[in-house]
Parts: sequence; C-alpha cells; structure tokens
Amino acid sequence: MAGEQRTTYHIVAAAAAGVVLLFVLDGLGFFEGLNRFAYDLAFRLRGEVRPHAPIVLVTVDEESLGKLGPWPLKRSVYGALLDKAGAARAVGFAIIMSEPREGDDSFAAAIARHGRVVVPAYIDDRLRLALPAPSLGRVPTGHLHLEPDVDGIVRHVYHGLETGGRQVPSLALALRDAARAVTAPSAAGAPLPEASSAAIAQHYPMYIDFCGPPGMFPRFSLADVVAGNVRPDAFRDAFVLVGVTAPGIDERVIVPFSQARNRMAPVEVQANILDTVLKGNGIRSPSSASRLALCAVLAGCWLLLFLLFSEAGSLAVLFVSLAGIPLCTLSLFAFRQVWVDPAIFALTVAYLYTVVFVYRLAEASARLGRQYEAIAANLPAEGSIPPCSRGIAGLLSIGGINASVAILDAATQQLVERSIRIESANRELEAFNYSVSHDLQAPLRVIRGFAVALEEDCREEVDPACREYLARIRINVTKMEELIEALLGLSRIGRADLLRLPVDLSDMATEIAGELRRAAPERPVEFVIRTGVVVNADAHLMRAVMTNLMENAWKFTAGVVPSVIEFGVEEAGGERRLYLRDNGVGFDNAYADKLFVPFQRLHSKAEFPGTGIGLATVQRIIHRHGGRVWARGETGSGAVFFFTVPA
Repeated sequence: MAGEQRTTYHIVAAAAAGVVLLFVLDGLGFFEGLNRFAYDLAFRLRGEVRPHAPIVLVTVDEESLGKLGPWPLKRSVYGALLDKAGAARAVGFAIIMSEPREGDDSFAAAIARHGRVVVPAYIDDRLRLALPAPSLGRVPTGHLHLEPDVDGIVRHVYHGLETGGRQVPSLALALRDAARAVTAPSAAGAPLPEASSAAIAQHYPMYIDFCGPPGMFPRFSLADVVAGNVRPDAFRDAFVLVGVTAPGIDERVIVPFSQARNRMAPVEVQANILDTVLKGNGIRSPSSASRLALCAVLAGCWLLLFLLFSEAGSLAVLFVSLAGIPLCTLSLFAFRQVWVDPAIFALTVAYLYTVVFVYRLAEASARLGRQYEAIAANLPAEGSIPPCSRGIAGLLSIGGINASVAILDAATQQLVERSIRIESANRELEAFNYSVSHDLQAPLRVIRGFAVALEEDCREEVDPACREYLARIRINVTKMEELIEALLGLSRIGRADLLRLPVDLSDMATEIAGELRRAAPERPVEFVIRTGVVVNADAHLMRAVMTNLMENAWKFTAGVVPSVIEFGVEEAGGERRLYLRDNGVGFDNAYADKLFVPFQRLHSKAEFPGTGIGLATVQRIIHRHGGRVWARGETGSGAVFFFTVPA
C-alpha cells in the first residue's frame, strides 16, 4: 500500500511539473503554429456564411482600366461614382489617396454632396502613417492597415492606430460611424498633417469573422457604375466599398480560406472587417489566464480518470478527449463566435496520459522482474539464465526490450519443459496409484473372505482371543478398502473432464445438512446456510467438495454443544470467497498447510476417525476449477475453510 501511495505521489508530482512547463511554453508562444492551423481549419470546416449587412463592392478591374484610362484613375471618376451611389448608407474607399491628383476638386465636391464618405490612411514602407491628400479637405478617415501574422495570413485587425496623440479608426469603424452620422475621430479638430513620423501604437484588436472565400459579396465594375449600367437601387441602404482588383496594382492577401491559393483582394478583406463590425459580435477569445485556468481544472480531472481507469479505459479517455477538444472548439467557434486555442488542452491530456502510462509501464517492469526472479529461483542451476533487466529504463531501450524478451523466452522454455516432465510423471504416478489400489482390492477381499469363513466355520473350535483377532482383521480390512477407495477417487479427480454449469451450492449444502441430521438425529447441530450462492462449476465435483467440508465440520463439532456450522460468502480484496465455518475443536493455525496433504492429520484416529484424504480431495477439485482453498483455525475455537471458484 505504501509503495502504491509513493507511486501516486510521483505521478502527481511529474504531472504537475509537466503541466506547468506546458503553460510556460504556451505563454512563450511555442504552440502558436498549432493554434493558427486549427483556427484556419475551423473556418474551412464551418464553411461559408451569408454576410450580415448589405455590403457592395465597386472594383477597379481590368475592364475599368480599359474604359476609364490607365492607373491611377482621375479622381473625378470617383466623384461620378459618389453621385451614382447617393442612396448608399456610406461609401468607403480602399484606394490610397495620399498625394494630390487631377480631379481632386470635383471629387471633394462630390464628397461634400454625399456626406457619408470615408477615405483611407495607411502605414507606408517606412512605418509612417500616410493620410489623405489635403486637397480633399476635411473628410472622415479610416486606416487600411492589415498586419499579417508571422505565417503571412491575415486573421485580425487593429481598430485604432495612435500617432502624435491622435487616433485613427479603422476604415470599418469610420464607415459605421459615418452611416450613423457620427463625426469620425480623424475628422475632428484641425486637419491632420500630410504624414506623421511619430511612433505608431495599435489598439483594439479584433478577429475578423470571414464570411468565406473570395466572392461572398456582390460586386460591380467601376466602369459599369460610372456608365450608368448599374441601377441606383443596387446601392440603396448598402455600404459601398471601392477598391482595386486588377492584377498587378494591389497585392492580394492570404486569409484562412486561402488553402487553395485563392488569395483575397484587400477591398474584400475590408468588407469582411466591416461585416464583422456591423454584426457587433466578432470572434471573441478568452484571456490567457482564463484559458489556462480551465486547462488546469481539466488536467486535474484527466489525471484522476487516468489513475482510476485501467489501461484500456485510460486509452478510451484519451481518444474521447482528443476528439472532444476540437469538437468543442469548433462548436464554440461556429455557434458562439468564441475561439479558444486548443493546443494546450490537447498537449496537456496527451502528456498526462503518457506520464501515467510510463509509470504503469515501470510498475509492470518491476513486477515482471520480481516474477522472473521467483521463476528463476525454481529453475535448475545448470539451466540458469542472466537476471532480467529491471525498471523502465531497461524497457525503453531496444536492447533492453530484446534482452528481457530473450530472458523470459528462455525461462518460459525451461518451465514448459519442466511442466511436460511433471505432467508425464503425474500421469505415471496416477496410473501407478490406480493400478496398485485396484490390485490391492483382490487380496483384501480374499483376506476378508477367509476371516469370515474362519469365524463362521470354526466358531466352536476358536477361543475368544482368536475370535477377537479375526474381528480386528475384518475391521482393518474395511479401513484398508475405504482408504483404497479414497485414493481411487482422488486419482479419478485428476483425470475427469470438467463440465461447468451454474451450481447452487446453497441448495447442495441444505441437502447435505439434511443427510447428516438423519444419520445422527440425536445431535443438536445448527446449520446457518446463505441462500442464493451460485458458482459456475462441475456439479459432481462440487458435491464432493461440499460433502467433505461439511462432514469434516460435523465430525470436529461432535463434542461441542451447541454445534454451529455456517456456509456463506464474502467479498475481500475484489475476490468472492466462499467459506464453511464451525465452532468445533479447531487446530493450531501454524499447521494449516498440512491439512490439505494426503494422510496428514492434526488429530489422532482415536479422537476423530477418517482416511486423511478428504481435504486433499477438496484442494484438488478447487485447483482444477482454477481456484484456491485455505483454512484458518484456533485450538478450541473452531475453524473456517475458504475457497474460491472463478467464473
């Protein structure tokens, strides 16, 4: 018990240390790659969803460049677009306008007429915040900055860029506020400088809830809109985003849906950001502390289950957990817009299973070594083999495993050979026993016959002393016949086939008790028999077991008043034990092992007659059923015989 407790303490300590190390590595970002892969996969498994808000894209595509002129287009074209999209809730441009261009006056006038227009700011190659050209006047501004993760995939956006004491909102926030007639932060106060080289800080991160791969939002070519080929109703109460999709002008970005190399145009990324903002419930993620606290609670539950369950049960818990972690993560993501990084949970349960498995393997190795030593102690010296490697270190190495297998194989081979020799010797001994016992019966019958003849035919000629001698001869011949019959019965038990069927030992004990009472009705014996005791065994042989045990108890309670004989069952150590208890003369417990040896007696024949074979017969029958039998007693205080019958 103390060894098991120490092992449990070691497992708990190793598990706690490993989980803490995993938490530290998680905090240092070691598992970000796994989490990002799972995050992108969750999008693809969830599939496409319809955009929440009416968002329309107007794109500068190849057709627009062919009809409206080379890039960059005159900004008067954008003014014409605004006049066509007058019914839109707000119009946002995802086209850089940091330098003055031809047509700025007409574009600025169109912006003023529309009143709900946002133009972009961006971070240039020298990490400076580039703002719209002053020639456009005071106009709401939103930044277009997209910062990919280290693997180049865009997953989130910062809704606030701060520089020089001012904040510039994202294009999506500025569009939302413009539609609500709220003054955008960048439009308040004095005009911003053309470009700011002050340090840039990013605030308010948000995971982008992408609706799907490219093509989820309706789009029109800028040339078609300006030419009047698109009905004005197409923009009614919609958010309009204007951007470039023509190849070679604006670099497309990688998003979670880009597994087929279908990169997304920046204007469509802005559309997904806007849709997320307008839904008002973008993808949320719990804090790192909350996530690790949940993982710590689950780690305790997993460790408890691994310690309680068997190897097969622990493996089932591992598989269920490894399947349930991504399932729960995907369900939260798809239905609740909550993302929980799953790597730490999967790694924790895998680590805990490994720790418990390794310690159990070490225990099994130690038991294997002890069992081998017990086996080796009984092998002949000339066939001795080297010691078996002990501990987990010996099993984890290839050489250690092979050496252990070779050693155990040699031990098994020797045991098989010895078992074959023992079995052959037992068969010869049983055959000899049967032959001798059978051959002894004929001369005994002759001796009995002559003794009876002398007593009957020569009664008048034989004096009383001789008649007593003849009577003694007959009595001892009877005892010899009983002993031979007992030996034959013991021999037959070793050769008989077992026919296992459900046997009600309670009914059998009741019948035997009745027979004993009828044989000696004058004896006041109380039988206490537990009902419903059923075993899967050979009925004929179990009858011999119950008869021998109950007759044994009946015999050794002869001088006790009142006599009590009890048959019952108990559970101990996970084992079902049947017992027969009496309050008879008992025996010295130091000699309990001799009870089951043929002809060994702890009491004289004069006190208690018998052949000395009964308990040996019980032991052989129980062993044939794969069980065990033992006894406990105390001189003058009765005895109890236990036996087990495996199913």
